[in-house]
Amino acid sequence: MKKKKKKKKKKKKMMMMMQSRDQFLEALQRAKQTVPTDKRERIDILYHLLQWCIFAKDPQSGEDVHSLIRRYGLESDSFLGSHSIRMFALLGNIEEAKFAFRRLYRPSIHAWSAIISAHTMLGYSCEALHIYNDMKNVKRIRPDGHTFVAILKACANIGDLYHGMCIHGDIIEYGMKSNDYVQSGLIDMYIKGSCLHRC
Repeated sequence: MKKKKKKKKKKKKMMMMMQSRDQFLEALQRAKQTVPTDKRERIDILYHLLQWCIFAKDPQSGEDVHSLIRRYGLESDSFLGSHSIRMFALLGNIEEAKFAFRRLYRPSIHAWSAIISAHTMLGYSCEALHIYNDMKNVKRIRPDGHTFVAILKACANIGDLYHGMCIHGDIIEYGMKSNDYVQSGLIDMYIKGSCLHRC
């Protein structure tokens, strides 16, 4: 009986995914055929298409949506750019994530956090630290909680306690120490550096 129930659940989940994919392809086709004149409407359509790609982790669909973003002339939009970077990171494509970031006119903190997170997630933690330093010291962008969570993970990944302690100083300076997710990141980083007493 349990096996039958599991099979039914699996089948139901697959049917829902197929239905979602059909809906996605239909929406993508409509978006290709008719370009809305209102910019907000274009962004809204593309955002929902990107969200489906993130959910499905489908590389071909991701490429199709990003081509549509270019066709709509919205490659430089920071909101869509942040979600594009996140999508490419989840698909394991760091080069496309970097390309999406470079096309942004004025990257928001969300876009900076996304590109740092992408490098960290895909095993480029040293590069993530370079990007963080460029963001903070050259571009003078103020980090937020998401930025700190991503960069602390990078430090933990490579066991870089020195930079981790410097970032801890930044966290205190920007008043982020009470953030639960940042606190968890600090604990993880210090545990991996065998220095939990510094937390």
